[in-house]
Amino acid sequence: MVQDLCEDYIDDRQRPQSKTGPHTAAPSLLPSPFSVGVTQPTTSVDFTSSFPAPPQPFLEDLRPSNSSVYMDMASERQSTITSHRDLERELMQSIRSLDLMPRSHAVSNEIPSIFETAHGSPVDPLPQEKQFFILSSAGKPIYSMHGQDELVMGLMGIIYTVTNYFKVSDNKVKSMVNSCGGRVQQKFVFLDKSPIILMAMSAREESVNDLLQQLDFLYSYLISTVSRRQLTRLFSNRDNFDLRHFLTATDFHNLNHICDSIAYGFNPDFLLGALRCLTLRKSTRQTLHNIMLSHVQHPEVAADRGTILYGIIVAPGGQLCSVLRPRGHTLHTTDLHLLFSLIFNQYQGLQDDQELWLPICFPKFNSSGFLHCYIRLLPHQITQGKTGEQHSNLPQNNTDASNKAALVLISAQRESFFAMKKIGQGIVTELLNKNLLETITAASRFGFTMADIPAKFVHHFIYKSKKHVQYVMPRLDMLNFYKSDFDLDSDDDNGSVFSISDRNGLASSGPDSLDPHLDLEKSKHKAYLYKLMRYYTHIRNNAVDEEGVPFNRSTLTFVQWSNDQAQPSEFPQGEAVDMLSLVWLTPTFELFLICNNGVSDRNAVLKSAKNIVDWCRRNEDRLFVKNGAIF
Repeated sequence: MVQDLCEDYIDDRQRPQSKTGPHTAAPSLLPSPFSVGVTQPTTSVDFTSSFPAPPQPFLEDLRPSNSSVYMDMASERQSTITSHRDLERELMQSIRSLDLMPRSHAVSNEIPSIFETAHGSPVDPLPQEKQFFILSSAGKPIYSMHGQDELVMGLMGIIYTVTNYFKVSDNKVKSMVNSCGGRVQQKFVFLDKSPIILMAMSAREESVNDLLQQLDFLYSYLISTVSRRQLTRLFSNRDNFDLRHFLTATDFHNLNHICDSIAYGFNPDFLLGALRCLTLRKSTRQTLHNIMLSHVQHPEVAADRGTILYGIIVAPGGQLCSVLRPRGHTLHTTDLHLLFSLIFNQYQGLQDDQELWLPICFPKFNSSGFLHCYIRLLPHQITQGKTGEQHSNLPQNNTDASNKAALVLISAQRESFFAMKKIGQGIVTELLNKNLLETITAASRFGFTMADIPAKFVHHFIYKSKKHVQYVMPRLDMLNFYKSDFDLDSDDDNGSVFSISDRNGLASSGPDSLDPHLDLEKSKHKAYLYKLMRYYTHIRNNAVDEEGVPFNRSTLTFVQWSNDQAQPSEFPQGEAVDMLSLVWLTPTFELFLICNNGVSDRNAVLKSAKNIVDWCRRNEDRLFVKNGAIF
């Protein structure tokens, strides 16, 4: 749900300025696009006015040019006015922009919480603002994100009745809305994958396509554990088969983690349908490709072409480093999301000398069979000190799996474990000898920031390359935040789907987790990520329809939130809400940009957007895995 804010779009007519002064009551607020359907804006930006016109002469003096007195006076006056303007400009930039911050700065938290969080009564059937249900075609409950078994069974009975009502008419129900007073309160989206039915309920500004993508990921996880063929066989014998008895406790734990991360985490992967890529030098990434390719093309391995299908090096947080693949074949992003989720969530207890060999069904690759994966977490880089003692370049408390890269080798042969082990050991040894693990770890911890890009007034952005189906964004550091009005629910997990978190929403951090101040900062950081994700979801859905299709082939849309009432809980100075964002969709890229609070110059924001696009294009070899190692 969105607060009662005024949203202005690029195609809105200019409103007449009030003549009674700055404190005149604001005009009637526009209805929220979430309540009446997303507005379909058209691109009407004057690109010729994106850059400021050249400055006019300071003083048009009609006196003779050879008058030194008048020239000295004009010069002194110009110097004074220029000094005042420079001071004013610096002051405004220090308040509104990240431009004057040092290069080692982190993203500030100068964005208000404009999205309300629904808190229903505990006795309400759906007190949460987000809910997932999974049941069989016969109405047997399989999984629910929230709720007791007694209540869940009654709700799933209603879901079963609704879906069967439409089946009688040879129709499939796709979505329903619950509205009140012309405002959408809740959306219900159904995904029928007989013999499995999935339903999502959302009281947020999410489109039908967003919810369908989330349900498809949950369904893909079920298929990854049992395969489509085995699932069909289980229900072919008994329509009322209880799949809960077939799934393990680990499966339900993973479902909880996926649902919590979708609902409360920062996951642009699902919103964009893309992979996040680790920023590396072109030469470093090419070296990773060559190392993997050399061990696969070794004469002993090359003799059996079917030994290995794919190889992946993935950095902490599911950031792609290098891909080894056969020519003309790639893995779907959903399959890789599932794989990374398992690595960085379920198998976080692996030691450096431990290896995994397990079957996984990749639903988008082949939903009826299993591939076998060799998984090994890469050790932190160990360097030799001057005294002869070995030491790690990372802090001692930074040794859990969420801070380690991983090597994955995928084969179609169940008996090829020892062949995969030999290839993997050779790759790890060469990575250690060339100090590449240290490079990967450093890149995943630091990355680039907004200070590296000439983009004024920009708080944060996400850039997606459609050609590579990958995205990049500036680093999000742990910050010292302003006072926040967001209270973290103790049962929410606000971490990424590729991070290690417990059910209380705080990532395990060893001895540091005993520090209550650090725990508070982590909670505020998770709340900030949750707020940032709500912004990106909202601005994207103002440029696409309910099916996720852009309104035009190329779309440029501004979204602005404004409120004259100050919010002292957000900022020390108690400034009012005045947020401006931009979404730019083209056939080659997508850009989502959020400005600092108080920015209203659209030409300046558009110029910053152009600078970001130019910067990403110039550094494409560093930002994305373009082809990978092909054999």
